[in-house]
Amino acid sequence: MATLRELAERTGYSPATISRILTGDPALAVSEEARKRVLEEAGRLNYAATKSRRGRSPKHLLRVAVAEMLTPAQQLRDPFYLYLRGYVEQACLDQKYAFLPLTPRGEGFVSPEGMAADGVVAIGRFTPAQAESLRSVSENVVFLNSSPDDARLTP
Repeated sequence: MATLRELAERTGYSPATISRILTGDPALAVSEEARKRVLEEAGRLNYAATKSRRGRSPKHLLRVAVAEMLTPAQQLRDPFYLYLRGYVEQACLDQKYAFLPLTPRGEGFVSPEGMAADGVVAIGRFTPAQAESLRSVSENVVFLNSSPDDARLTP
């Protein structure tokens, strides 16, 4: 499990700034790029806040993996697809979830550095085999704009 100091070393931001980003301090003025970088790195390092002085349990940072069917070039030609992807990414930032893009590999997908995710958002049309491979990343899978198995799954 990572510490604020380790996050600071990996991102280049101070531990105080990282702490304020992770707690959602509304008075903090940082770019969306900085916020995104800190949240993604916190997810990659499996960051969890240390036990607070009041005795509360550590807060686990949720990690949302995103599977995409289109290549970057194809995405640029499909405004609806770009909208869906942008919406998912922004929602993750707003909710302070780590956004983990999945990499396609054969008929499946792999997460960065083999990390587990708390859920998967699948954008595009997936074959039943690809849909099953997403369950190896997380049992919680949501399909946007498609359903690989209408009899069993609903979009």
